[in-house]
This record gives sequence, structure tokens and C-alpha cells, in this order.
Amino acid sequence: MDVRLRSQAEVLTRLMTALIDAPADAHAVMSTLATEIASATDSYCRFLKVSEDGEWLLSEVRGIPPHRPVSDATLRLLDTPIPIRGEAPAAQVVRERRTVRVPKGTEA
Repeated sequence: MDVRLRSQAEVLTRLMTALIDAPADAHAVMSTLATEIASATDSYCRFLKVSEDGEWLLSEVRGIPPHRPVSDATLRLLDTPIPIRGEAPAAQVVRERRTVRVPKGTEA
């Protein structure tokens, strides 16, 4: 992943400022975080939640880096539910309760 070089202090300051300015509801806070993370890393960011039946990971919010064109296909992929029993890296995170590095060009 190609990440812009920024100081950690600058990124943390931007995140804290965005959180202070965000409305007090959880969805708005997650949306703010996803947007700021996407901007800081120049990569897509999404927060997932487990479906009520426990079988799927669903997109809760997504962050898209500024100045990056986004196709309809990319938006559909970012909003596609992920089966928890599948082999997608995000499903591994939920099953194994640990972080997993997502290889470039793979489904999250």
C-alpha cells in the first residue's frame, strides 16, 4: 500500500480535531474516523459490523481518500457483505480476534 509520509503527530491532531467537531452519535464518529483515516493513508477505509444473525460482516461506514476517483464497482465492493465463515481477511479478524494484513488486490 502506498502511504503518504505524514508525521504521527499531524495525523493524531487531525483525528482529534475531527472527533471534537463530530456530532455525538456513534455513526457520525465512525464516519469521521473513516474519512480521516482514508485521507491520512490515501486508501479506502471501512468499519464493519457483525450482522444480527452473526453470519455476515456489513459495512457500517466507509472513508474514501480525497482526490481519488471512485468507480461504482469500487463502491459496490466496499458495501458488499462478507461471510464470516469465508476466507476473506476481514472474516479471519472476527473469527480469530486478531488483526490480519490484507494483501494488496484482495477483498477486505
